[in-house]
Parts: sequence; structure tokens; C-alpha cells
Amino acid sequence: MKINSKNSGFTLIELIIYIAIVSIILVSISYLMIDILKGSVSSIAKTEVNHNIRLLVWQLNKDIHGAAAVKDISAESLTLQLSDGHELKYFFDLEAKKLISQLDGGQLIQVHSDDINVEGDFSSLSFMDKTKGVDVNLIISYKNPSGRQEYDASANVNLGVELYGRR
Repeated sequence: MKINSKNSGFTLIELIIYIAIVSIILVSISYLMIDILKGSVSSIAKTEVNHNIRLLVWQLNKDIHGAAAVKDISAESLTLQLSDGHELKYFFDLEAKKLISQLDGGQLIQVHSDDINVEGDFSSLSFMDKTKGVDVNLIISYKNPSGRQEYDASANVNLGVELYGRR
């Protein structure tokens, strides 16, 4: 009778090498996935800031261009006399870090999304009653209550707008 002593299977050393190689591959893939997720979160924060920049610049340009006069201006607030007789006020809520608008003393309206903070100031660009203009400086940042670095996104915008609605 013939005994077949052929070993079929893996040795212990082969299993250890296999586990080490698979572990290295899995760790590399997990770090890659973490980097992709961080990039996605960072992209979301930057997109939100950029969207709000476009919204704020468009709204402020439209309202200031169409205004008949600057009724009152200070660092925190801007009151415009619109050509249709209405009064439009913009002001910075310094504690809540919001830009608020109010038409004819009515309802207060936040001009941007809840996901960002807005700070800034207004100043006059008028010159000898020949030109009427307003300088708007905005600091827009993504709200980051957790303090995580990938959520940091901010931008500064300086906007000079001339009043065209006056006659």
C-alpha cells in the first residue's frame, strides 16, 4: 500500500505574508477614502460660501444701483431710499453674524443661508454730491462649530456700487 504524503494547503509563513499584504492594502484604501471624504466636506463648505457671495453681491448690487438716494449710512447699517418711494435698510447683526434687510420697517429678513456667518461694514463713496456710491465690505465664513479644519472656508468681498436710480 502506498501512502500519499503530499501536503496540500498553505504554510504558516505564507498565511502571515498574505495577511500582512492584505492589511497594507486595506489600510491604504481606508486612508484614501478618508482623504476623499475630507475633500468632499471641504468642497461643500467652499461651495456654500461661494454661493452666498454670489447671492449677496447680486442682491446688494441690484438694490444699491436701483436706489434713488442713500438716506443713512454707518459702518453697521445702510438705509436706501428706493426710486418707488420705499425705504430699504440693511444692517449687520454683530452678535449673530448675519446681514439683515428690512423694507419700510417691516419684517426682518436674513439675506443669506443659515450655514454661514456674515460680518462687514458700509461706507460712503460719494464725492461732492456729484456721484453717489456705497462701499460694502463683507467677510463671509462657513459656520464651523466643531472646529474641524476641513470645514474652514471663508472669503472677503469688497464691493463698490454707484447709485443709478437717482434722477
